Amino acid sequence: MNNEVFFVNDCWNYMKREVNINTFTISYKREGGFSRKDKAERSKQIDDQKYKDDLRRIKKIANIEYTFKEYLEYWLKNVFVKNTQTVTKTVGVWAIRNLVIPRIEPDILINYLTADYLNDIIEKCIPVCPSAGETVVKYLRRFLKDAYALGYIQSELWDSLMDIPRNIPKITLLTKSQLSLLVKEVSKHDGLYFEFLLALFAGLRSGEIRGLKYTDFDERNHTVKVLRQYTSNYSLAESDGHFRYYNYMEEKNPKADSYRILRIPDFLFDELKKKKEFNTRILENLKKSGKTNLDEEYVAISNYGRRKSKGTLTSALKRNCIAAGVPVIGFHALRHHFATMLLEKGVDLEYISRLLGHKSVMTTFNIYCGVMDADKDVRNAVDNIIPILPETEAVL
Repeated sequence: MNNEVFFVNDCWNYMKREVNINTFTISYKREGGFSRKDKAERSKQIDDQKYKDDLRRIKKIANIEYTFKEYLEYWLKNVFVKNTQTVTKTVGVWAIRNLVIPRIEPDILINYLTADYLNDIIEKCIPVCPSAGETVVKYLRRFLKDAYALGYIQSELWDSLMDIPRNIPKITLLTKSQLSLLVKEVSKHDGLYFEFLLALFAGLRSGEIRGLKYTDFDERNHTVKVLRQYTSNYSLAESDGHFRYYNYMEEKNPKADSYRILRIPDFLFDELKKKKEFNTRILENLKKSGKTNLDEEYVAISNYGRRKSKGTLTSALKRNCIAAGVPVIGFHALRHHFATMLLEKGVDLEYISRLLGHKSVMTTFNIYCGVMDADKDVRNAVDNIIPILPETEAVL
C-alpha cells in the first residue's frame, strides 16, 4: 500500500486508512482533489494520526496486539524466515509480499480472522498466474498453524481454506550425483561442453547459446552480451498445388526482447578459449576441402562449420545422458538447474527473472514456485557459482 502522496488525474492524492470502530476493520480509499502537494501532505498527516489513534483504541478494547497484515509481516520476518530453508523462504516471502499483502482489503484484527475472509483474499490471487492460488494457500496454511501455535488465533482455520488444484509446472531436475555424472561425461566432448556450461552456469536458452558470437564475450569485465537467438521458424509455401509449412533457421532478437549483459564465472573464459581452438581446427579442415560460407564468428558451430540447430544440441545432450546413465534431460532443464541454484542461494526472484531474461517476474514465480517441493539433494545440485548482472546494465 502506497503511504506517500502521488500525482494522478491532474491532482495530488494519497491512500487514506480508516478504522471502523464497530467492525474492527481497516479499509483503504484514495483521497484526492488536492491542487498542491503540501495540502495533500497536511491532510494525510491528520488522517494518519486519526488512524493510529483509532487503531490503538480497537487494539486496547479487543486486547489484541496485531492486525492480520501487521502480524503477517511480523511472521515473515521473525518466524518464517528464521525457520525455513532457503528455496522455500525465497519463494514464500515473495508470494506473501507480492500476492497476499497487496490484496488485504480490508485489514482486520488477527483474532477476528475467518476462513471466508482468507478465502476472499485467495480468490483475488488466483487470476494473477496459474500457480498463484495453490502457492498462496500453501503459505497461508503454514502461517495459520504458526499463529495458532503461538496463541494469536483460536481456531484451526487452515483446514477451512479452499483447495486449489495443483497447477505448478513440472520441473525436471537431476540429483546432485546425477548432475556430477553428466558433467563428467559431457566434459569429454569438446563439441558440446561449452554450450552445456553456458546453460548450466549462465542460464542461457538454447537459441541464445546458438546465436552467440565471440565478440559477445568480454573477458576483462567477465561478461557476455545476449543480443540474439538462432532458432527455428516456419514458412507457408505452395508446392505441387498444396500448401505446406517449411522449417528453416533464422536469427532473431532474444525471446521477449530480453537483451541483457550477464557477468559469468571466470572459468567459462578458459573454456571459451578451448572452444575457439576446437572450432578453428574444424574450420581449417573444411577450408582445405574447399568449403566456404562458414559461420566463423559464431561460437556454437557443428562439424560442418555452420551454426548448430536446436536438434543438434538436443541429440548430443541426450546421447551424453544415456552414456552417463542418468535420466535424459534437455537444455532447458540445465536452465532450471541454474535458477534453482540461485534460489538455494537466496537470490531475489526479481533478480533471477532479469538473469533468465523473463518478460515478467510473474513468469519466474510461476515456473519455480514448486521448486521447494524438490528433493534436498536436487536443490543443492550446484553450490559455488552465482552469475550476476552489472549494477549499471547497458541498454542494448
